[in-house]
Amino acid sequence: MARYKLTYFDFPGVAEKIRIAFRLGGIDFEDDRIDFARWPEFKARTPYGLLPLLSVDGNAPMTQSSAILRYIGRLTKLYPDDPEKALAVDEIIGLEEDFFRARSLPWFIGRNPVAHGHAANMPGEEAARMQSRLRSSMASNEIPRFLTFFEAKLAQSGLNESACHRFPDPHSQ
Repeated sequence: MARYKLTYFDFPGVAEKIRIAFRLGGIDFEDDRIDFARWPEFKARTPYGLLPLLSVDGNAPMTQSSAILRYIGRLTKLYPDDPEKALAVDEIIGLEEDFFRARSLPWFIGRNPVAHGHAANMPGEEAARMQSRLRSSMASNEIPRFLTFFEAKLAQSGLNESACHRFPDPHSQ
């Protein structure tokens, strides 16, 4: 049996979907969670300066959360072999990525304003007001918009809540 080590920060982020896929698929893995204090030193040892990383049997790590998710999906048969069904899954994966970016913007701007076109020396009060405006917009616009998309895809799929009960609760492990 292969040994899997998933490395990401100690919060859900983009690795949570991978953790859930491992658990739903019944595959044991090492959940290596690093804190931000370790990140600057650790970052230099990553292929692209990004997380998550997935190492299989101690080999060089693979990167990119969606690629890792599809890989685990294939191992666990959660990802379909049929090209049209795979396309439908990929559409949802892409939609989830867009949703993650939209709801993460206030947090990322607060951590690195320069990367988002704002002054490095932005006064704290101004940054806090900007984050508050972005969070408010996200709560009233982006979250409802994306949830509408997800609800429509779920309705289109013909699945209902009872279909999801065939899997164990991924957070209970």
